[in-house]
Amino acid sequence: MKILVTGGSGLLGKSLIPQLIKSGHQVFALVRSASALEKVWDLGAQPIHGDLDDDTPLVLPKLDAVVHAAAMFRFSGSIQPFFRTNVDGTAKILAAAECAGAAHFVHISAAGVIMDESGSPILCADESAPTYSRYFSAYLVSKAQAEQLVLHANKPVFRTIILRPTALWGPGDQFSLDAENVYQVFDWLWTSGQLSESDIGRLPGYNIAAVINLALPTSANALPDESELITRRGIAYVHIPVSWERPEPYQLEQFFCTLKAFKGRNIWVHCAKNKRVSVFIYLYRRLCLAESEDVALYPMCAIWIPNPTWQAFIHLCLNIYH
Repeated sequence: MKILVTGGSGLLGKSLIPQLIKSGHQVFALVRSASALEKVWDLGAQPIHGDLDDDTPLVLPKLDAVVHAAAMFRFSGSIQPFFRTNVDGTAKILAAAECAGAAHFVHISAAGVIMDESGSPILCADESAPTYSRYFSAYLVSKAQAEQLVLHANKPVFRTIILRPTALWGPGDQFSLDAENVYQVFDWLWTSGQLSESDIGRLPGYNIAAVINLALPTSANALPDESELITRRGIAYVHIPVSWERPEPYQLEQFFCTLKAFKGRNIWVHCAKNKRVSVFIYLYRRLCLAESEDVALYPMCAIWIPNPTWQAFIHLCLNIYH
């Protein structure tokens, strides 16, 4: 069969294309960048230039089937970009697939489209489970509406099918990071040890607006070009180098001011091993959010018991700012 894969340079596509070729199929892959072209070419697919996000019609070769795995995935963000790629883009590839004579269309959706806003447990769900077109997640709303387009396009000469994976894990996914001690503290705040270059490449998937680094540039695992790697992705970078042997209260104030400056946006804070950061987060929760001791201890209590230097720093800051 002649099969087109969208999202061929993505996590699923990079695993799917070799399997299709191994099964004897001729595989094409939709690409819109030079880097994506190189990736799918190396996988053995024939690249076809096209962009699901613009108004230019797609011109496809004669096909037997399409696997539509391309999508915009972020943990948060405004709804318009999700709809442009996931809804309008799906409509565009559906129309192009029919024009190319494809008889089968496989759409990769998400299991979360049948989850209600309260996150109720999903038990014994089947194809009759309702989807939610109004939702707190722009991603899931867009995937639910794209499903309706795919179902509506189904006919005897153009069979459509929807697959809903719960999540995709594996090398290169957005959930497996190299950094130590990764914790999501709030829906807008993540903390960790030193980020790798690969981790930084995944930050746009979390819709991160700013990265705050509390480690010294001389830390053993410091990334020399971290600032450039982050800012070239349109993410703000703030470096507050905190000495391991002598943390200072004014640095905590700088940290608080930085969090306030990026209020309402997603932030990632790291140091070498998330020990400095965990103390700063504990103090932020106690002093700025007025949370109880038991609540504020997370994630510090899961990472370490502060040594005497950092215990003294905690007591000093609590006495100064309380």
